Amino acid sequence: MKRTFNSALILRLMLLLLCGSCAKTTAYDEEIFIPKSSLVIFARSVARLHYPVQIYAFNAEGVYASSQIIASATDTLSLNLSAGSYRILALSGVTNEAYTSLGATPNLSTTIAMKSGNHTTISPLMMGSADVTLTDKSAKVDIALNYAVTSITTALSGVPTEVETVSIKFSTLAETLTLEGITGGSAPVEIPCTKQPDNTWTHPMLYTFAGIGAQTVFSISITTKGAIETYGYTYGAVLKAGTPFVLQGSYKGGLMVDGKITQGEWGSPISIEFPFGPATPTDPNLSPSIPTQGSIWNACLVASVSNATSTSADLLLLSPREWTDLSVANASAEIAAYNYNDWTDWRIPTQEEAKLLTATYGMQAVFDAANKSLVEAALTPLSRTSDTRYLCNDALHTYALIYASSVMAADNNRTYKLRAIRSMRVTSP
Repeated sequence: MKRTFNSALILRLMLLLLCGSCAKTTAYDEEIFIPKSSLVIFARSVARLHYPVQIYAFNAEGVYASSQIIASATDTLSLNLSAGSYRILALSGVTNEAYTSLGATPNLSTTIAMKSGNHTTISPLMMGSADVTLTDKSAKVDIALNYAVTSITTALSGVPTEVETVSIKFSTLAETLTLEGITGGSAPVEIPCTKQPDNTWTHPMLYTFAGIGAQTVFSISITTKGAIETYGYTYGAVLKAGTPFVLQGSYKGGLMVDGKITQGEWGSPISIEFPFGPATPTDPNLSPSIPTQGSIWNACLVASVSNATSTSADLLLLSPREWTDLSVANASAEIAAYNYNDWTDWRIPTQEEAKLLTATYGMQAVFDAANKSLVEAALTPLSRTSDTRYLCNDALHTYALIYASSVMAADNNRTYKLRAIRSMRVTSP
């Protein structure tokens, strides 16, 4: 075969995704092999890949090098790349109807925005990246595409028949997302609901960018004969990308709406009960003595709070110490010897925990808020640059605190950072 490019590149897109609206988890394998091309895509997922797929290559300085748009699985694919180091970025679902144009030669700071006025779309965005160095030999890179949006579905029952309009409004949601995975802007997202034959008010599943800050405020507005009643609620967590939120509420007495939020990774939902209305401005699931996500507790950063009740919650703590220039070979021994607060059960994050940390602290506002808390407590802040990676999965893999970045295999010949974690359940009196 005649070699037409300076370097051969094999790109494998591993789509390990669960679709929240899919009851089945049938696996799909799609292989695109073009003998005359320097690029091969192999995609595996439990949900069909959303086309078009856009592939971008940026050089070591982050400057655009090449790109390709794949409209379907039958499209041929080729990237003309010379020897060097590149970041390969894959985007799925960025249609011209749903998202603004990225331009002919974008860079890593180019932003993705939704075209609709309320910052929602019916086209889910998936995103992934990986770094590769091309020489005169073939190279291979695995890219895991993750959802870079969250989905919202609402169903309200028991609403009085004389009600004319119903809408739900979210605040503190991001407006844009850069190709490097950094969220930007802050805008309210208001979604009108439609009355169904059974008198429930719903809207279809819509996608929006993740929330910013440490909590999410939303409200339901009901209009009757021109008069508007609004019931607000403060949910003590941020809406995360890759997580569906299904709001199911029932109207009671005109003063209170009881319901639940269902949240979780697509395919594994977790229910959180809540009441909301004029008299319930805060999250009732958390006692004041239970620490919140992003706060400092016992000199540790509270990375996440889950399975909360009125008196207890599961915490994931990040160690106050951050190891730097740590080799793969020495990582396990360092953690085994670590003792803080007389806690000796610190460990290296798993791959799933690394993905959680990336999804949460990869958002600029959340990252900045966490570092502000750490600095104010005279603790070491988190690190975040394009070449900073932390160890995970028994030091076999690495992750970065950059939104939508991939978990990658660790290189035994280089050093990394490490932040130990500890899981525990706390109980309030």
